[in-house]
Amino acid sequence: MFEESIKYLNMPLNLDESQNRAHYYKAECLRSLGDFHDALQCYEDCLKITKENTDSFVGKIQCLEELKEYEQALECTKDLLKLDEENEFALKNQNILMQKLKQQNKKWWQIWN
Repeated sequence: MFEESIKYLNMPLNLDESQNRAHYYKAECLRSLGDFHDALQCYEDCLKITKENTDSFVGKIQCLEELKEYEQALECTKDLLKLDEENEFALKNQNILMQKLKQQNKKWWQIWN
């Protein structure tokens, strides 16, 4: 189902790369399929067109978290909070990401010592 959706979402993108919603929905489909790298690229394309798209920020943060890129996810969370200081997802997820980053750094520290 998602693969078919992606095929149809590519059609308007082939004609006009500035189709913001097509990028967003393609990213959502890719993320649902577990293709976090390509989904991340689509969310970034979406944000290049419209920097105020909070849904794209949320999707980008979720992809970065799945890819264990916690530091980048935290930076993106800060950007989202600049747009929407009361964004529930960002406020809740910020602490979770900080804990995951702390755990990740602790593991690296143990490996190198």
